[in-house]
Amino acid sequence: MSDLKIDFDRLERAETRLATVIADFDAATPAQNGLADAVGHGQVESAVRDFRSAWNIRREEYAEELRTMRDAVIAIRETFEAVDVELSNRLDALTEVEQ
Repeated sequence: MSDLKIDFDRLERAETRLATVIADFDAATPAQNGLADAVGHGQVESAVRDFRSAWNIRREEYAEELRTMRDAVIAIRETFEAVDVELSNRLDALTEVEQ
């Protein structure tokens, strides 16, 4: 039988890092028209506006995907911690019965 080893510290670091990235995405303001207005060329201005619009939408999608990942990491950590405690309690109970 192989041992299953869960690095709880690594899971907690992943939660923290994901939370930081999510906060950065949430704090980012939607791109404004300033750059598009400043280029002064019709086609470049249009391309900048298209990019800005697409990025604003995609940034929100990325943030939601990051929240889903964070929630999954939290669920994994909490589930394995609960299993670890339960298995430990059962092992302790078996050990007490044998003595």
